[in-house]
Amino acid sequence: MTDIEYDDEINLALGVTNLERSVAFFGERLGFQKLFVDPKNRWATLGTFVQGVTLGLSEVETAPGRGGATPTFGVRDLDAVRSRLEAAEVAFDGNTVEIPGVTKFATFFDPDGNAFMLAQKLR
Repeated sequence: MTDIEYDDEINLALGVTNLERSVAFFGERLGFQKLFVDPKNRWATLGTFVQGVTLGLSEVETAPGRGGATPTFGVRDLDAVRSRLEAAEVAFDGNTVEIPGVTKFATFFDPDGNAFMLAQKLR
């Protein structure tokens, strides 16, 4: 057990090389909402479609890309979302993977090469 008191929010923070480009990417491609942008400190917080989950973007000189945890966003129709994102030239890592009767998922990349995943529950 722990005596840490967690609240009901999580911010998935990542480094990006161009704050404006990344804010536009997540807004235009995924429909995330700008909640807070601090140009002086090169930080933005975007609202996702999951209550209590936000995405933090911090402009850095060199974004690590392809490392660490992979934020995964649950969607109701993965195939439709993937088609829409591919039409908007979002890069995916291979084909959609399906575990029959359980889930299917697909990994995509933001402009800095950070990996994100879409997942659809099949139960």
